[in-house]
Amino acid sequence: LTDSRQEQFQKELKEMKELIQSRSLTAVQLLCDCQQLLRELKLLENTDDSSVELGIADLDSKIMTSLIRTSMASSVSSKDLKNFPNIENNSEMPNNKNSANYKIQSIVETETCTGISSVTLERLANRLTELNGEKRRRKQRLGELGSEIAFLWEKLHVSPEEQEGFRQTVQGIGLDTIRKGEKELERLHLLKDGMMGKLIMDARTTIRQLWNETSTSPTQQRAFQAFYVEEDQEAFSDDLLLQHEEYIHELESRFKKMLPVLKLIAKRDE
Repeated sequence: LTDSRQEQFQKELKEMKELIQSRSLTAVQLLCDCQQLLRELKLLENTDDSSVELGIADLDSKIMTSLIRTSMASSVSSKDLKNFPNIENNSEMPNNKNSANYKIQSIVETETCTGISSVTLERLANRLTELNGEKRRRKQRLGELGSEIAFLWEKLHVSPEEQEGFRQTVQGIGLDTIRKGEKELERLHLLKDGMMGKLIMDARTTIRQLWNETSTSPTQQRAFQAFYVEEDQEAFSDDLLLQHEEYIHELESRFKKMLPVLKLIAKRDE
């Protein structure tokens, strides 16, 4: 080879090595991020879920087996972790996003490794976007469930011990947590339906107290017709309870506005 050809060859070789290094670093970071989300979402525990496409399931499987620890990160032995039995001691599965502690098994795709081709990097980036989207959706759903459950716990006077017992059964953002939340919400709605009569009568007791405190006239009282609906299994509904709750809120707001004047009257009468 001529000197010019050798220089060209060395230049191309250097560029190739730089490309491999760049793609490897990108792939490792994407794989670490995907692995963490797959664990958080517990998707690997639902491999029999018919909603998961075969190609996606195959990609997820490769994501979980594509990385190995570097020698720098393998200094912690199983003996060091004996007091922490719940910590995963699998050296090929990172539990955080510190991609510097890992390297990819193979730069070409195999049965257990994604490789680092441009097509693979695009698939990993797309999968990461999908997983982040799923995480946001689940957190939003859990937030909605948590808000409804807390509201019903308070309304139904569920004991702190019972509330804590439920909290101990749920963990993370897996589908099992969402299912348990939905089941608890369903239980509370059934409990509320069984207590509908008591809840409405309790609301009416509160309304009477607020009528007295706000000096509501008989004419104004009769204007709230829902108060005079007689107890009946069909008439005493969730909609009727809601009308009472909204009316209580209205009376409480009125009382709050009247409070400064009531205090002045009380002070003058002393």
